[in-house]
Amino acid sequence: MTKHIDNTVTDDGFSLLEVLVAFLIVSLALIGLNKTLQVVARSQILIVDHHKAVLVAQRILDDPNVLERTDESHWSKDNDDEPSWQLHRSIVSENRDSGVRILQLDLDVFSGRTHQIIGHYRTFMPEAMK
Repeated sequence: MTKHIDNTVTDDGFSLLEVLVAFLIVSLALIGLNKTLQVVARSQILIVDHHKAVLVAQRILDDPNVLERTDESHWSKDNDDEPSWQLHRSIVSENRDSGVRILQLDLDVFSGRTHQIIGHYRTFMPEAMK
């Protein structure tokens, strides 16, 4: 602001420094908002991936009929949103007298997008020996 001899005041506008400081403040605020939105989006993806992993685990490990029809692994196509899994079976104990063995089933569920493990599940199941 400039005061003239006749006591009038005029506004010269913003100085270059004021404009640059305002631009810097707005830019930093937008960068912070962008990073916050990225964190929120990643959190939502992790929640969705965890939910999908639980659904796959329930479908594969809880139903013996599904286990008989399920391959040892299922890999989704690249950039597919569906989870992949890998099932490992190992014999924990055998009782030849009763004809029963106990299987340990380990299921690794992978994200369809990143192929990172999003769930690891373990259960035990009796199986008749053949």
